[in-house]
Amino acid sequence: MTVLTANELISVEIAKAHDGGEIRYDGICYDYRDAKAQKGIKLWLPPIDEPIRAILFFGNPGSGGDTRDKALNRTWQDWAAQRQLGIAGVTWFRGGEIYHKTGKNILAVFNSWAELGHHPELADIPFIPRGSSNAGMTAYGLSCYVPERIVCFTSNVGARYNPFMPSEKALQIPALQHIGPVDRFMPLGLKDTAELYQRIRPFNSLWAWDAEEGKGHQDFSQLHIDLAFYSEILDRRLPQAGADIQTVQYDEAWLADTSTWANRWPPRPCHIASFKDYKGNKDTAVWLAGEATAKAYQAAASYHKRIQLTIDDLVTVGPADGQWNINDADLPTVNPDEEIVLRIKPLQKNRMINWSKIEFFNGSQLIGTVTQGNEPVLKTKALPGKIEQVFTVIAYDDESGAEYVANPFGVVVRNKSMSDRIGEQMQTYHQAIAAPSVPHGTALDKLASIETGNDKLIAHALNEQQSAELIQSDSLPGFWQDVPVTSLAQITRHDHSVGRDKAKKPQDIGVEMRAVYCRAGLGLLCLVTDDDLNVKDGFDWHCSWQDPREFSKKSVLENYITGERDLLLEAVQYHASFEQAGGTLIRNIPRGGLLHLGDRKQTLQEAFEQEGIKITFQNWSDGRQAVQWFLPWSAVGIPAQREQPVAGTHLALVLGVNDHDEQDDNSSLRWPHARDPWHNHDFDHPHPQVWGSLVLGSALPRK
Repeated sequence: MTVLTANELISVEIAKAHDGGEIRYDGICYDYRDAKAQKGIKLWLPPIDEPIRAILFFGNPGSGGDTRDKALNRTWQDWAAQRQLGIAGVTWFRGGEIYHKTGKNILAVFNSWAELGHHPELADIPFIPRGSSNAGMTAYGLSCYVPERIVCFTSNVGARYNPFMPSEKALQIPALQHIGPVDRFMPLGLKDTAELYQRIRPFNSLWAWDAEEGKGHQDFSQLHIDLAFYSEILDRRLPQAGADIQTVQYDEAWLADTSTWANRWPPRPCHIASFKDYKGNKDTAVWLAGEATAKAYQAAASYHKRIQLTIDDLVTVGPADGQWNINDADLPTVNPDEEIVLRIKPLQKNRMINWSKIEFFNGSQLIGTVTQGNEPVLKTKALPGKIEQVFTVIAYDDESGAEYVANPFGVVVRNKSMSDRIGEQMQTYHQAIAAPSVPHGTALDKLASIETGNDKLIAHALNEQQSAELIQSDSLPGFWQDVPVTSLAQITRHDHSVGRDKAKKPQDIGVEMRAVYCRAGLGLLCLVTDDDLNVKDGFDWHCSWQDPREFSKKSVLENYITGERDLLLEAVQYHASFEQAGGTLIRNIPRGGLLHLGDRKQTLQEAFEQEGIKITFQNWSDGRQAVQWFLPWSAVGIPAQREQPVAGTHLALVLGVNDHDEQDDNSSLRWPHARDPWHNHDFDHPHPQVWGSLVLGSALPRK
């Protein structure tokens, strides 16, 4: 048994996987890597005594994408634990291969975990697959491969479905498929889905589809319709762990008429009705799990939207946020009995509609009506015991006869006791990962001398005491004074205005870098000298697990792809401003080869609590601004990488400072030379120059 931490917080069991790869269990999470260290699965189980009912299974977007961080996502955990569900995320599972090739691999991994003896129910555990793009194809393929173990599935902006024709057993799985009618990234999605539903129409399938107006390769409202769907399906299909999955009858449903999605003036919501009361052609109608799902579906699928539903202090969802990404956003989560302020606003740049009254619904229940002359706001409370609550509205204009809907907005109501238990569980987990575990006097001391130079930043290994100081201290540890210094010149300065005006010359700026590492992760210290340092300035760094010589040979297109905010990275990128209070970390999610359609922003506190990334600001002894970074190895570039890379490893490294002199008010994650891959859609800029190597070197001398 391998001990990860000095305090023996978590012990790890390691065994060979069925395919020659490796499986692990640390008491909280299960992990799997195939023999090529490419495919991976991470499974989190909630801190409950009862057996797990099912697994919420996130496929990976893009063939090499990674959703293993979903297993550690606190908002999803708060929901899943109340449903007695585990959460699994994967990497490098291609959706088109699940049915005929890799679905059996997934089941074999869960069986191997079951054989460890801690959770034998994993051998036959049911699944709830979900995901976008490639992950949507994964949800489809897995459901067709093993329909007897699928509770329900949801997919978003998928295409190229395999198999071509689902079995009749698979068609009895309740499902929601969300399509982007103007999807330029995967334009066959609409066509493939339409043809699929033509094929399955004669079989009274329990599958539904929607296509929100203006939606491309995006999320929009899919998560919030899914919440209503899960609320109505899970207990009906799976009353308890270990029980047989129950059949849902075709006539136990509501139906929606797709021909009424886009009613012309005056606009009306798409027509929904119970199966019994539906007057249209039931053979062409969309099958929906119940009234709450139907209300959310109606809110999303109806066209000619002019208003949006928002909840104060929660992120707006749906078309109003202009998302061009498929990140399967976190669940909006509230506390029981917390006041929820539902507010109606004009959609994007529209003016507010004329309205006579607005009806507010929580699921199928009318919870309030606001009449003309009053503010379009309704205050309600999160209902304890009702885990998923999905709000919708209908606004009536008596003068024109128009009826407007807005996007659905779903929230999850926490269970405080369960949420506290998860918090304690995850605190233990992150402490175990970050625990100091590189003692002085190892083979690192015998490392052959490494050639030094101004293109190498040597990271020195810490002993156990120094590791504890790096990870646990809120101030700069004293050992930094003993770490050799690498001084950088103004090549590291990112002045956006200079990037626009080639005639401008950047002012002098000095940067000193120091680096250390331990078994838990990597530490960097950046010391900046600037004649006009301010809180809008920031530090960037970019690290690739490729050898820098190989990285620099590749073209811009090979290293990353830009387009409609599409980015394929083989490096991790981080940017943090020198603003200490309430600072923001901007980053791409560190998963080499991930198709990731937008940068990610976190507060520094969120980065620490969710992923163990710790950024410390402090003035150096001579007054310079010092920024200390600590990142677990999983955040340096290899997902779920816990082991320290071997001494002598070279990583490609780019370092820089975003400077805001000369009224340059642009703060973003960027490569050097003002290259900003998030917003520039061409390849005319210079290749991002690799500054040099980050080399994992020998231990610091013990003082």
